Amino acid sequence: QAFPLQSTAAVSISITFSTPLPFVSELLLMFAAMPMRRCFAITTSLHSNHHAWNVLRQQRFLAASPAGPRVQVDQQRRLIEISPVDSKQHSASCIFMHGLGDTANGFAGLCHAFATDLPHVRFVCPTAPVAPVTLNGGMEMTSWYDVKGMGDRSLESCEGIEQSKIIVEDLLRKEADMVGYRRCVLAGFSQGGAMSLYVGLQITETLGGIVALSAYLPRVSSVHITAEALQTPILQCHGEDDAMVNISAGRTAESLLTSAGVVRKQFHAYENLGHAVNDEEVQDLRDWLTEVLA
Repeated sequence: QAFPLQSTAAVSISITFSTPLPFVSELLLMFAAMPMRRCFAITTSLHSNHHAWNVLRQQRFLAASPAGPRVQVDQQRRLIEISPVDSKQHSASCIFMHGLGDTANGFAGLCHAFATDLPHVRFVCPTAPVAPVTLNGGMEMTSWYDVKGMGDRSLESCEGIEQSKIIVEDLLRKEADMVGYRRCVLAGFSQGGAMSLYVGLQITETLGGIVALSAYLPRVSSVHITAEALQTPILQCHGEDDAMVNISAGRTAESLLTSAGVVRKQFHAYENLGHAVNDEEVQDLRDWLTEVLA
């Protein structure tokens, strides 16, 4: 099978929810025989081999739910919009950003489930720009910014992050024009969660919320948290066994938020969870969104 490289950050999620057991067994055997750096590249390939099947299954699911939220795929803008059936119901929005190497499809299924539970919330899932990623040998893949190593991510220069920040701010402005900034949530997984923090903490508006799943605060030295952002509710969720983004990186971000004076924040840690999300975390996120976007 020949597919372009797609994802590293979302591979665990794909395995958890959708991968047939024989495929998982082959994956584990292959990883056991490979050096760590090779594993990173192989992870992207294995996820992408399964990516087309995931997209097809998702499309069939959405097609089988005619009474559910409206789904629009914008190929030109490379995003998926999941909106209330009745546009008059739309009173809140959530922009959900995927992790390194993934696409808008990565969390569209989860957002569709949330949109069903929260019929007044519109979900927007954008796809990151394609650029070379140093950590993956310079291969081009979707990334919100460049990642160089597996060490302290907060100290990296994150080339491309300012351009991605503009993209996210434009999406946020569009949603805010419809419902107001206080009714908008920035959310994301891994690199997408890092973008949520990076953009949401520096905007001169108080948002409905910021969600950072298995994430960290990038380029800390250049982040200037605004007075408005101190009032934004923030939810951090992290697996205790995360080998891709160590939970200590999430805790460091939490400490910075505390030092800055962020008023409303939560940090949820999950035992025996790696770089992925599980049912407990999904429920915590659903409950939190229900509360902040009530």
